[in-house]
Amino acid sequence: MAKDYAGIARRYAEDVVAGEVAAGVLTVRAARRFLNDLVAANLGASPWRFDEKKAAHLCAFCESMRHVEGALRGKRLVLEPWQVFIAANLAGWVEAATGLRRFRHAYVEVPRKNGKSAFASCLVLYFATVDGEGGAQVVTAATKIKQARIVFDVAAAMARMAPEFRTRVGLVVEEHKIKVPKSDSSIKPLEAQKLDGLNPHFACVDELHEHPTRKVYDALDNALGARLQPLLFVITTAGEDLAGICFEVRERVRRILEGVEVDDQVFGVIYAMDDGDDAFDPETWRKANPNLGVAKSLVYMEGQARKAKASPAALGEFLRKQLGRWTSVGSAALDVDKWRAGFRLDLDRETYRNRGGLLGVDLSIRDDLTSVAWIVEDGADLVIFADHFATQESANLPGREALLGWAQEGRLRICPGASIDFAEVEATIRERAEFFGAEEVVFDPHLAAQMAQRLADDGLPMVELRQSPMNLDVAFQRLIALSAEGRIVTDGDPVLLWMASNTIIRKSGDFIRPDKLGPASKIDGIAAVVTALARLAAPEEEDDDGASAFLDMESSAI
Repeated sequence: MAKDYAGIARRYAEDVVAGEVAAGVLTVRAARRFLNDLVAANLGASPWRFDEKKAAHLCAFCESMRHVEGALRGKRLVLEPWQVFIAANLAGWVEAATGLRRFRHAYVEVPRKNGKSAFASCLVLYFATVDGEGGAQVVTAATKIKQARIVFDVAAAMARMAPEFRTRVGLVVEEHKIKVPKSDSSIKPLEAQKLDGLNPHFACVDELHEHPTRKVYDALDNALGARLQPLLFVITTAGEDLAGICFEVRERVRRILEGVEVDDQVFGVIYAMDDGDDAFDPETWRKANPNLGVAKSLVYMEGQARKAKASPAALGEFLRKQLGRWTSVGSAALDVDKWRAGFRLDLDRETYRNRGGLLGVDLSIRDDLTSVAWIVEDGADLVIFADHFATQESANLPGREALLGWAQEGRLRICPGASIDFAEVEATIRERAEFFGAEEVVFDPHLAAQMAQRLADDGLPMVELRQSPMNLDVAFQRLIALSAEGRIVTDGDPVLLWMASNTIIRKSGDFIRPDKLGPASKIDGIAAVVTALARLAAPEEEDDDGASAFLDMESSAI
């Protein structure tokens, strides 16, 4: 008797929503979305319908393939309910009017050792052979050919272990290509330099979080238009680059799952621990690892947890690779999830006109960014609005594509050439100080002395604060505490979020200060916030003309 794959997918979704299956909030939202869509389709209130036969066709194909490595080598795959849920969604949802597949983009985020490469390889073979697409171009793509070959090589090995399948579809496995001459279709592993001129029917991107630029994803995305029902499929673990293409795609999927954004042609499911979960609780492990106890053993997780407890660096790796937590390192200073939870997209600067507060300024000349941050206490929360500047030269560097994207969104200003336009920064300081009625404009004299003098001469309440560990210690500790308590409120500033993710703790004697992971990891907005925060509770100090106050300590500019 044939398996009821549609029923398995539905029951899995119901169990997730009911709490019968351990799942994080984003997994629950994906399951609820599926169930809600089924209700709408059954009522005829949707442009989509769920085709159970098409869902079963893909699932049955996957289970006709064999494991190619490990203890199960040679045995047929058995899809777990979560994998049936994904496959059924991808193949089962179609346009009610045409029968063409609904989803054009899919994003699956799941920790390591959950069988993602084998699952992705089944999809690669399916869409190249039995999906009914003539001349199907199927690609496994990555920035480097070695990464692109991971899924390709598993698919090739699966095909070699299925002689009847190869004969039936006329499939030929070569070293660098899998061909289906009968339909003029093919499967190729491709690296970034060889993506021009593509017309893909199905494109698989494995471990998108490892991509240093958006080149591969954008090339594939832009190539989808010529097919009737193409699919760009991403399967990845969590990463650490909050300015990268993977996190950008993930955040869009999150917004769709949360109902903030609507796109019926994007499928997404994210397996990860939730904010506040105990990383060492096996129940948390089950949330993030749907194959725990199947492809991924509890003994393995216990070993990884012991390593994480013993080393901050191992903790960061454990959170990312085993629990789906986007985090930089174990010693990251600021809780990115709770920082993001403080996003209020409807937050209006006008609400805080003439509120007072403080402006913090962190200046640079060339490669670093420049930031001007206004802060104010609002009850128990710290509200932050920030302006950011970068040079065109810096934005054009490889791996800095996010800067250009943020510029298009109005979140970052690009200064022409190779230097920050100090005149534009000065104008912004004047505008923000006047708008908010800032009580003080706090700056480090490094690079800022002449600008600060002009602003002071015009009556702005300029306060010099050298960014030494002694001066920043209390303020930085306070920002860390506010972040951990979920009391940082912003208007969803993605640049500041990225900078928060880059911020680590640097000890200097008895004091700590914010520091960055590396040269490409900018934290200028956080430096501006900490600079202002250092004065928030400081006693008022004025010189004879009331224009400046100076804390003349050893400088250690960030």
